[in-house]
Amino acid sequence: MIQKLLFLFAAAVFFLQGSAAFAEQTCEMKETATVNLSFNGVAESPEKILENIESKAHDIQAMATAKGAAKFDLQSKNYSINSASGYGNAGGYNYSGNYSYLVEPAALALSLMQEGAKNGMQTSMSVNAYRQCQ
Repeated sequence: MIQKLLFLFAAAVFFLQGSAAFAEQTCEMKETATVNLSFNGVAESPEKILENIESKAHDIQAMATAKGAAKFDLQSKNYSINSASGYGNAGGYNYSGNYSYLVEPAALALSLMQEGAKNGMQTSMSVNAYRQCQ
């Protein structure tokens, strides 16, 4: 019987210490933001398409730098190029794709999206927030 009481007492002390440590945690909301640059069109050669894509990527990077982005890192990119000849087309190549950038501070994402749109780019942005405790 005494052993059971000692065990229950030890378990209660452990639980209370764990609760106190949990109460001392500091929590804050962490935001991550993404700016997406999309493109599509028709061009006469794959080389022209790649030039166009890289030019737009360079332009949005320059905008982020000019706005003082602490971080503007390419997270993913994808594009496809397809022959447009046949089916009544005169020739050339269709293309589409997307570059996705991580932006810090997150508040800058909206401004970059708007700036890109003003400069004729197809842009979008998203923000994700989560609670992080330490």
